[in-house]
Amino acid sequence: MSRHSAQLTLEAQCALVRETACANRLGVESIALSRAHGRVLAEEPAHAPGDVPHDAGRFLIPATRLTPARIALAASRGHGQLKVARKPTVAVLTVSEGAIEPGLSPVANRLFGGARDLLVGLLRDDGLEPTCWPTLSEDERQIEIAVRDTACAFDMVLVCADMGPGYGLAASVIDRFGSVAFGSRGVDCDVPVVFASLDQAFVMLLRAEPAQLAGAYMTLVRSLSDGLQGIETARRQPRARLTGDLAFGTDARFAPVELAYTEAAVLEATPIDGTGFPALATCRALAVAPVRGALLRAGAVVDLLALNDPGLAE
Repeated sequence: MSRHSAQLTLEAQCALVRETACANRLGVESIALSRAHGRVLAEEPAHAPGDVPHDAGRFLIPATRLTPARIALAASRGHGQLKVARKPTVAVLTVSEGAIEPGLSPVANRLFGGARDLLVGLLRDDGLEPTCWPTLSEDERQIEIAVRDTACAFDMVLVCADMGPGYGLAASVIDRFGSVAFGSRGVDCDVPVVFASLDQAFVMLLRAEPAQLAGAYMTLVRSLSDGLQGIETARRQPRARLTGDLAFGTDARFAPVELAYTEAAVLEATPIDGTGFPALATCRALAVAPVRGALLRAGAVVDLLALNDPGLAE
């Protein structure tokens, strides 16, 4: 992949990731209808005895996800199996010098890490089953071994690191051994995401800050997993009107918001203080900044990413 400026817009980054992934889409497998929910249809099914001419093809469209209704349609036409895209295999690596593994005893002046669990939960919500490594220390050799080993065995490698030395070391490893499409060169940490190909995998380096991690997953990581399964179009994003000013943090693209409908059925978004796990756990969506660090005034219309509100999702 060719190198691009880190100043690409979020939309351009997502488009580049999706285009690259679609060009390297995964193989096809036949599965029973009982296991097809949420999978991406790879090929239009051949005609079955119960097919109505020119009917099923309008609804069983390749490169779309199989919903219960579409699976029921296939069953009603006599199809017992469908050809779907193989799910990408995913490795999750986390880099942190100070975080304590969940379940261990507290340590003074150190925090428990939750970034890996957030990432794993988002992946599982999308029907993917990641393989996780224990937290890596801020040691370049250890990071190099983990990244290069997983890149030989998985389709996607997601590296999550605290902003600081660990992020810089991970970026340096990816830059030295991978082909970087966008992100940082060397140890430049002032970049939200690094995207590269390395061996047989696509690698993404993500910031561990909760709101930015969730937002990067729902935009860039989903563009990658969708593209590998042959989905060429972006997911729909709902929009809402801000009830108050929303200041995104320095270099931030995502911020938690609460949602409510007015009596006129207009969706409104109210900013929530903070971007940590408490704010993330209570919000219904993330607002997307048009540019990093933006200040949006009350009344502005903002794009949303559904987080704790499945009704907003596509």
